[in-house]
Amino acid sequence: MPRFRFSLTTVAGEEVPVRPYGGAATYGFGGHSGRAVATFQIEEPGRFLLKTEGESQGGAANLAVGRSVGPGIFRTVMVAIVGALILVLAGAVLAVVVAVRRNRAGRMLPAPAAEPVAARGPATAPAGWFADPTRRHELRYWDGQQWTQHVSDRGIQGVDAM
Repeated sequence: MPRFRFSLTTVAGEEVPVRPYGGAATYGFGGHSGRAVATFQIEEPGRFLLKTEGESQGGAANLAVGRSVGPGIFRTVMVAIVGALILVLAGAVLAVVVAVRRNRAGRMLPAPAAEPVAARGPATAPAGWFADPTRRHELRYWDGQQWTQHVSDRGIQGVDAM
């Protein structure tokens, strides 16, 4: 690994503090790759002089200067977390709305009519409209001896074979 020193000063000669990076950040971009070794903060825009000293040890050495990727990564992660929370909350609200609507819809159905005591065999109930034993419709007509093909849903009569 190349060992060299560098310094950063303003054009007026004021030194900009350079600190060790303190992490293990690496980069790869446009065929170049490397590792972060130092960091500095420029408080105000201006012109600066970057000096390097030393020689690379057995290979080419490059000095790359760029913005920190930390804030960008933080923003991306936070947006993803907030988005996920919004989706979870929206799903919970939707589940509650669906449950309430199904509950209300269930209460709005007419009360089931009494069923004849025997579905097959001797007649034990007079002819009339009763809850459909197949549960495909609300009501089905019992002729006093057997279920017929006449059905009713929400007051509208129709035909459905048994």
